[in-house]
Amino acid sequence: MSMARNYHKMIKKDEKKAAYMKGGKKENSNLEPIGEKKSLVDKKEDLNVKPKSGFNRAKKKYEEKIVIKQNKQEEFLQRQKDKEEAIKKYKEKKALKMKALTAKTKRGQPVMAGRIELLLEQIQQQCKDD
Repeated sequence: MSMARNYHKMIKKDEKKAAYMKGGKKENSNLEPIGEKKSLVDKKEDLNVKPKSGFNRAKKKYEEKIVIKQNKQEEFLQRQKDKEEAIKKYKEKKALKMKALTAKTKRGQPVMAGRIELLLEQIQQQCKDD
């Protein structure tokens, strides 16, 4: 009896292995949730899909990680570039403002035209914001 039991276990194991390699699962209606029945089309599609080996799954996961890492690197570089452009723009604006404020005449007196221009721009900006 023990040998017969071991023989039947071995046969079941081989059937499960063959079904797994084929991509299909043994149809057991007791294991399916109530209200969810697979159509014949779904069953045919399931048979065509081959299960991936562990190596292929690991390789796919590794490639996905590489893609995610590359995307992060590109985003970082883009943010860094935008930041540098913003700093450059800010410094240029600041330099123009300082040039207008520090302008002097031949005798060392401050030129008021530049200062008044800056004040006018500030007033106009405040009016736009309000």
